[in-house]
Formats: sequence, C-alpha cells, structure tokens
Amino acid sequence: MAKIRKMGVRELFEEQGRVDDCLVYSSKKDPNLEIINELAPSKQILSLGCGGGREIKELVSRGHRVIAVDISQRMIDSSKKIEPRAEYHCMDAVKFARANKNKMKLDYILGLYAFLGYIDNLNRKELVENLMSMLKKDGTMIFELRRFTESPKYIFKALIAPLFALYFGDNWKLGDVYGRNAHDLRAGWHKGHHFTDSELKKLFKNYALRVRDNKVYVRHRRLTNL
Repeated sequence: MAKIRKMGVRELFEEQGRVDDCLVYSSKKDPNLEIINELAPSKQILSLGCGGGREIKELVSRGHRVIAVDISQRMIDSSKKIEPRAEYHCMDAVKFARANKNKMKLDYILGLYAFLGYIDNLNRKELVENLMSMLKKDGTMIFELRRFTESPKYIFKALIAPLFALYFGDNWKLGDVYGRNAHDLRAGWHKGHHFTDSELKKLFKNYALRVRDNKVYVRHRRLTNL
C-alpha cells in the first residue's frame, strides 16, 4: 500500500468521484435539500462551496438569483453545465468574503455540505464577520454542519479513534475529523471539523443563532438559543 499523505481541500474536491457525488440528490430527505425547500422564493443568494451542480440547479429552478463560489474548478465547470444561469466564482471562500465585504446585500448565504468544517479555525471568525456584512438586515445565513456532541460516548470515541483510523477511515480528535479519501484509500487523508455547541456559541456570539440538528441559522439580531 502506498504511503498515506495529507490532502488539501482543493485537491480533495478536484476528484472526479467527489464531483459525481454532487450531481443529484439521492433522497428528498437530504438535509441540504430540506434547507433549500425552506427558503422564501425569488431571493438573492450566495452559495459557498456550491459543488457540482445539484444545489445551484435547485436554487435557480425556484427563481433565486444565485452567486456560486467553490474552490474547485472541476466543481464549478460541472455546475455550469448543469445550471449555466448562476454567477460563478472559482475562489477560496475566505478570500471571496474578504474581497466582497460590505459590497453585497444578500437575502441568504448558504454553506451546505459541511462547508464551514473545511474552513481553517483561524479564518472562521473573519469569514463569519465578512459574510454578515454582505447580508441584508433581515437576511439569514444558513450552515449545514457536523456537530460533536459533548457526551461521554463521543469523547471516548475521540480518544480511541486514532487506534482504529487505519481500519475504519475516520479519526475524531477533539472535534476534528480526519477521513481517508473515499475513492482511493492509498491517496491520503483530508481534514474536516465537527462543531461543539460551545464553539457555535463563541463563533456566532454577536448574532442571532438557532440550531436544529445539524442546521445552523444565523441573523444579525443578538440572541443565543441552543
């Protein structure tokens, strides 16, 4: 077996297998599709980590005006083929938000498919603040993410997971998740993040925050309700 190496986010999502996984929804109960179905019609939306096309197709078909951002050119190219009517940017989301701070007035900002977990911890706070400057006062920012339940079961799993990572492909360590490349186990590892409730409170402490399962809704008004 080839030596396991670290994979970056851009490299991970440039894989053809990853693109193929983002073409259609496998279930009408997909939590990301449920979020899209909840949105008010015909709004201005920023989709971060837009993927290979399924999300943008669903949004545009509902009359939304969509700005789509993804770090992977392969994902962007795939989404353009499926839904060409969106405005596309192949760019790191942190850099995009920094460049567009105070320059947009959006109804919704979406970060689906565990998008926020792939943003480095050092950049998350800046990203959130810059995105909020791009949101209308009555707008909503919505993230679908993975939560790390602070219970003995999950803490125990976090501590022992490194011993089993080579066999089961996931390594939980204090909220961080390292998973093998699903399409070629020899290729390497990628890193994501599971959020604790305390992390969410800290990250969004100046804003209205509502958490429902793995769905996080953020607005300008100060309120914490977890």
